[in-house]
Amino acid sequence: MCPADAPSAPPVDYSRLTRKQAERIAGVSRATLARYVADGKLSAHKDGQGQNRYDAAELQRVFPDSFDLKRLETPAPRDGVSPDELEDETPRDSAALASLSVEKRYLTEERDRLREEAERLRRELADERRGREGERAEFMALIRQHGETVKQLTDQSQKPAALPRQRGFLDWLLNREPH
Repeated sequence: MCPADAPSAPPVDYSRLTRKQAERIAGVSRATLARYVADGKLSAHKDGQGQNRYDAAELQRVFPDSFDLKRLETPAPRDGVSPDELEDETPRDSAALASLSVEKRYLTEERDRLREEAERLRRELADERRGREGERAEFMALIRQHGETVKQLTDQSQKPAALPRQRGFLDWLLNREPH
């Protein structure tokens, strides 16, 4: 069979890549693809069977460091080549490295986002504490003012002790003590 007669691989529709093709081109894992889709960082659309399909341009936008269309090409046979003559870094190693690079970038972005969120919450907490301290001071002032008002209205000043009543004629006649 002549190489020209060999069946050629069907052309790849770069706007409707399967999950495996997307993983290979982007150099990331299935979990990373799924997470980016779930987070809204990567768009995907469903085909007739309900499977996600990915656009190569979208993959390149989201994974510029690890994106490589050459990964879809079928590798040429390496007949007669010893493993020692091959490059030290295999395509699987580069894909793993690219996947780890993307994962690192994602985790760095997530860490930075969480740090910003934590700092925002610290500022909100400090503002809330200052507000509550001010409210507490106002409340304590109102309590003191209320206490002063109650004192003035009830006149709680000390009155001199009443002198004992003297025993009158009727008390003497009835032989009783004065009240």
